[in-house]
Amino acid sequence: MKQGLLSIGITPIRGSFLITDAIIEFNQKYPGIKINMVEYEMSTLTDLVLNGSIDFFIGNSPIQNNLLTMKTIGIEHLFWAVPQNNPNNKGLEQYQVPLQEIIENNYSENNSVDFSIFSNDPFILLQPNQHIHTLLLDLCNNAGFKPNVVLQINKLETAYSLVQKGLGVTIVSDTLIRHANLEDHPIYYALPEKSSVRNIIVVYKKNRYISHMAEKFISILKNNLL
Repeated sequence: MKQGLLSIGITPIRGSFLITDAIIEFNQKYPGIKINMVEYEMSTLTDLVLNGSIDFFIGNSPIQNNLLTMKTIGIEHLFWAVPQNNPNNKGLEQYQVPLQEIIENNYSENNSVDFSIFSNDPFILLQPNQHIHTLLLDLCNNAGFKPNVVLQINKLETAYSLVQKGLGVTIVSDTLIRHANLEDHPIYYALPEKSSVRNIIVVYKKNRYISHMAEKFISILKNNLL
């Protein structure tokens, strides 16, 4: 652990928020270990870990690939985000999740909102290869409507910022909400239970040796997520 190189893959938002503290702590404990961190979407990270370009990557489940090993190291909650000035917010207070609960990661039980209420709103979607894209379309389909998509983009943080500015509605994670440092937040609603939580996972090639320094980094990251 005196010297070496650790190559880590991560999705862009997690690179910005999720592992910053873990990198700092790891560097303080093992200053001789250099970290090479690359930021891509999940499909590209999968290719990189399979061809050996990176030791592992951090993402979210589900991933369907028999050549990979996945370990859950934490969870994040997902919420429906709606601009404050959206008239549909009126009368939906019982479904709204208080910002303080999200900041403190201490959630009470909230009823999920009826997605059909927002069927006429402009929707902001992520790209089709991203989990939230599929989740949002499934929720709309289950509510019996096809969303009016006004924008499709790569980064969740951009979608989140556009919701805050009133352009449209989308799904966001509590990881992003806690670290975005917004002065004025959108209104947050609970999603159906099976859609409201996703795992944060470490992914590496099956049967590949995981180095001691990789195990140390994963352990530090896991502790930071608790």
